[in-house]
Amino acid sequence: MPDMSGIEVLRAVRDKDELQETPFFMLTADSDQATVAEAGEGEVDAYILKPVTSKLITGNLRAYRSGSFTTINRHLTVKRELK
Repeated sequence: MPDMSGIEVLRAVRDKDELQETPFFMLTADSDQATVAEAGEGEVDAYILKPVTSKLITGNLRAYRSGSFTTINRHLTVKRELK
């Protein structure tokens, strides 16, 4: 994103009381462990590494909506599609 990083957007969303319960999924090519940890500290709901398919994204959204979505520390899941 040209003006803000995903972490900056996450912080801006989480800083707004009315958006506290808004699910936040990050779709990124950044697998750096420091960035993953920072996303977890920012309470991201899913940190999804590229490349992904629509099936993977749809599956994550369905799991989240059904309540079967598992996160680490409430907020961090690194998902990769198995081939």
